[in-house]
Amino acid sequence: MKLNDPAREAVKRALAICGGARLLCARLGVSATRLQAWLDGEEIPRAQLLKIIEVVLADYDAWRAQDRRSEPRARTRPPTRQTAGVL
Repeated sequence: MKLNDPAREAVKRALAICGGARLLCARLGVSATRLQAWLDGEEIPRAQLLKIIEVVLADYDAWRAQDRRSEPRARTRPPTRQTAGVL
């Protein structure tokens, strides 16, 4: 396991979002022992990893919905510059 493994980081973020292991375990349908094993380096099954990512993305969507700036950041690229016509 790498120190900054994205899957483990997602589990840690989901733990913070849910407010603790008990609530995250209930949401994922796993035991606390299994969750700790994932944090310790055991491979996370794809089905549970997708649920974890869903928790993280739902939190991000909620955060974006509360963006109160007058001009929220757009997710599109700005138009490319046109040359002055010199070849």
